[in-house]
Amino acid sequence: LGIIFYYIFATPLPSSTSLPWFSSATNFPIFFGTAIFAFEGISVVLPIENQMTNKKDMLGWNGVLNTSMVIIACLYISMGFFGYLKYGDNIASSVTLNLPENDVLAQCSLLMF
Repeated sequence: LGIIFYYIFATPLPSSTSLPWFSSATNFPIFFGTAIFAFEGISVVLPIENQMTNKKDMLGWNGVLNTSMVIIACLYISMGFFGYLKYGDNIASSVTLNLPENDVLAQCSLLMF
């Protein structure tokens, strides 16, 4: 994530008023499907809970589950907002595909993701 944020903030970002804030309603199903897929972590949550010594720490308003979901949501929102602000409508399906092709650091980030 640090490499991607480096490329996003390497040059000044355009104004947020230069891009539309919302897409057409026909794109909302794609958005909801992508968001649900990104947050689907049942295959990760249950093994973590099983390995925890004190399972009560998993739940609650400041439990492991809520804290991790808030952190992940903040990362997704910031990456989506600043990636769209940087690349606009020309953004690829993955923000890593917008990184420079001839840069070694960018290629390393493609290998990591």
